[in-house]
Amino acid sequence: MSKKRIYEEVVIPQNSGADSDQVEKENEELKPAKPKAKKRSKVELAQEWLRYAHEFRFNTIKYAPEYRPKGGKEWKMMKDRELSTFWRQMAMDGINFSI
Repeated sequence: MSKKRIYEEVVIPQNSGADSDQVEKENEELKPAKPKAKKRSKVELAQEWLRYAHEFRFNTIKYAPEYRPKGGKEWKMMKDRELSTFWRQMAMDGINFSI
């Protein structure tokens, strides 16, 4: 059987003469802690950026990676030029990193 903690919010009227900083501090202590947002790595940002506008697959017949714009019909082989274009576009959008 697990125990649950139940917190009540303390409300003190403005005219009571209580120190407002102390009341705020007590109310903050009663609130459950918010989970901290996970900081994403540059690789995760790059993956998200790439997947936002493109789809990727690996062609096992040609043994090469391919891409297409989201919703596009024609798959194109990923060559150095396309990779450089993606890299440059990411840099312009503020995602800079080196391998």
